[in-house]
Amino acid sequence: MRRFFISMLAVLCLAACKKDDTILNQFQSFGDVGSEVIYGDNGISFRITKVSCDDGYKSNQRVMFTCNVLKKVSEREYEAELLAWQRVLKKDVLKSSTIADPDAVGKDPIKIQSIWASGLYLNMEILTTFIKDSDTKHIINLVLDEDACTEDTLHFTLRHNGNGESVNPGSSDLTFDDVVLGRSLVSFPVQDFIPRGKAMKVVIDWEWHITEDGVMSPLTETNSSSGIIHSLYSN
Repeated sequence: MRRFFISMLAVLCLAACKKDDTILNQFQSFGDVGSEVIYGDNGISFRITKVSCDDGYKSNQRVMFTCNVLKKVSEREYEAELLAWQRVLKKDVLKSSTIADPDAVGKDPIKIQSIWASGLYLNMEILTTFIKDSDTKHIINLVLDEDACTEDTLHFTLRHNGNGESVNPGSSDLTFDDVVLGRSLVSFPVQDFIPRGKAMKVVIDWEWHITEDGVMSPLTETNSSSGIIHSLYSN
């Protein structure tokens, strides 16, 4: 069983890279977009005063971003130059008792490449198969398996519906020659499931292709990750 890190994806570097200190440092993190501001998962707000990349991001989106920190406005707010950003899929957790159509949630293979917690979220880098140049939308969900949860453990399953673009014997005629691997970033807000002032063990299961010596089989097996998430809120 893999372990995941409870951390904030935040990298500070290049301190005082100009003589006049107009760039305080460079920062990379996940965050939520507001009106001309990005709220980093570390609790710091970055007011975007300069954009040196595509500015197609929208309010209420979740992003992974890199910026130059230009000026301190207050203890938890800075002016910043946005250097790069990538959209991150943000989805609410589904409770198993509320799923009316299990087939829509899907049982297609999906792999957690890396996983960590930051801010309100459980973040994942995931792999799925898809047909190259296809515009078919895949559906990804994190399901809380309520029957498997205990007083101190939350049990989730990561689910994937590839809408016919997965190598999945019994539901697809595709082979690995027909598809390519695709990487995505996704965040699920989980803090509402953590009792205030407490910590919970979190277990996530997912199905991925059996792999031996780097060769993937159409058959799948269950994999798991686990870790501890602490509540951000005190009693």
